[in-house]
Amino acid sequence: MEKLSLFAIRHNTDQTEGRGGFHTLYHARNQEIAERIISLPAFYKNYGVQGQSGAGIHVALQEIKILESIEDFLMAEGNRETLDALDKLTPRQRELLGLSSFCQ
Repeated sequence: MEKLSLFAIRHNTDQTEGRGGFHTLYHARNQEIAERIISLPAFYKNYGVQGQSGAGIHVALQEIKILESIEDFLMAEGNRETLDALDKLTPRQRELLGLSSFCQ
C-alpha cells in the first residue's frame, strides 16, 4: 500500500447556506497551489457558498491510501488472522473460493 500526503481542495455541498458536508473535488501536492486554486473566481463562483470567495471552500491535508491488492486492505484493517488463514489454502482451494489471484 502506498500512502500519499496531499492537499484536498474541498467545498461545502450546500451552496445556499453552507450547512452541508464537505466534498473533496481535487488533490494537489503543493499547498500554495491548492490555496491559489480556491481563490480563483473560476473556482469559487462555481463551488463557494453563494458564489463567494472563501465561503464554504477550504484546503485540508489528507493522507491518501492507495491499495494495490486485497492484502493491502486486510493489512490496513488489521485482519492478520484472515491473511494467515488464506495463506494456508492451496491454489486449487483459492480458485474454488474465487480467490485465485489472492496471496500469490
